[in-house]
Amino acid sequence: MPTDLTQKLLEKLLAQRVREPQDVSDGRQRGLVLRSAPTGLSWWLRTKAAGKPRRLLIGTFPAISIASARSMVSDASDALRRGDEVDAAWIAAKRVEVGIDDAPVAPPTPDRPTRWTWEQARDAYLEDAGRRLRPKTVEGYRQFLSHPALLPLAGRPVADISRQDLAVILGDVFGLGAETQATNMGNTLRPMWSFLSADHVVAKSGVAEGVMDRLRAPKRSRVSSGRRVERTPGIDDVARIVAIARCGALSPVMSAAIELTMLTAQRRFSVVQARRSCLLVEGDLMIWRLPLEDLKTGDRRIGRHGETVPDHELPLPAATRSAFERALAFERDGDWLLPQTRPRREGGPMTHLHESSLTHAIAELPGSRFSPHDVRRAFTTAVRAAGFPRGSAALILDHGEGRTDDVTARHYDRFRELDEKLRLLTAWSDAVEAAAAKIVIDVPALRDHLREVRAKRTKKRPAPVGKKAALVTEAA
Repeated sequence: MPTDLTQKLLEKLLAQRVREPQDVSDGRQRGLVLRSAPTGLSWWLRTKAAGKPRRLLIGTFPAISIASARSMVSDASDALRRGDEVDAAWIAAKRVEVGIDDAPVAPPTPDRPTRWTWEQARDAYLEDAGRRLRPKTVEGYRQFLSHPALLPLAGRPVADISRQDLAVILGDVFGLGAETQATNMGNTLRPMWSFLSADHVVAKSGVAEGVMDRLRAPKRSRVSSGRRVERTPGIDDVARIVAIARCGALSPVMSAAIELTMLTAQRRFSVVQARRSCLLVEGDLMIWRLPLEDLKTGDRRIGRHGETVPDHELPLPAATRSAFERALAFERDGDWLLPQTRPRREGGPMTHLHESSLTHAIAELPGSRFSPHDVRRAFTTAVRAAGFPRGSAALILDHGEGRTDDVTARHYDRFRELDEKLRLLTAWSDAVEAAAAKIVIDVPALRDHLREVRAKRTKKRPAPVGKKAALVTEAA
């Protein structure tokens, strides 16, 4: 529903720092949309192109006032009625016209050859990153390099962009309270400029070597609002989640996903992307082979010395194997072990369970006070307490396998260490199973609780008032 946007309302939204992006349509100017996101407020033009909805970024608030945003959208509407093209270039020109940005650098001359613009350089860097890194990593880079604060760079030759230019932009983002966002943007821009100064690229970019090596966002505050609290759950905490996953209150796919996350201590995207074809049986042993593209270390599939990093293999103890075997019985089209129940977008393909769905499901469970990634910290703590040597957990967590400074081990040693991995995972699963056996769950009350939590999250109806019942208890 359109809202009458005022300066007071905008300042209130800016101070709230929402956790999820929200769009508000302006009640005075049709086509103007305000997006409130964790990184701040931004103005967008909503229109149509070839009959399809289209959104164009105008800029951020307070850099662009309400009056300026409405004026730009009004001019865009007039241009569209005349049949003119309204695109990112039109927005960039309009920003210069109203005094938001400086005029672009003069066009190239024989004395000044054509160099890549910001957009060309960004696309070239992302294409190169796509060749080397996981799609998820590249998508993260794309989001950082498409931040509204970088809009003033539109159309500028990258050779003319100075470290001071980018430092001011990072400072503006930091000043909005998005300290982590500013740091991550800086960590993305530095390697981009290193790529632009590489020997095979410098003729096209014109970027000098090392110009952004000292680019940094301002130092974070002592207590940063964007910093995630790290927790180390205990065995009982993990066992409670495993018991809930098995009680029948959740969908079979989600139950299996939660159980596998807890018992294998793998990253959530590795779990949701598990494939049937990657479960191998060797004698009495079932092995889960995680291909490099499903791992964080897949970004380093070729080590720093030219060696090939091996796939990550996990031998499965009895309890963990049983969870995988239940997942193998799911009806599905394709190779995914944990299939979607519906496509992410209408008409889209059916793939695997989304990792965010797994995170939300765990967060909604009673007594859950940790993230999926915190389980890896719990696993490491537990196996150290069980007497395993320091560093042994790296065999399970996919930390450092195949990367060593020893030449023989680096290039020739492919010993799989399955026995040691099985000992680690068995000690972990046995401890979790013993604690889970003591958990008693009121399943009807748990289902009611989950319905209320989901209704509150989706704002379908208010959450109940009053003290919640003890849904999960430990047997006497």
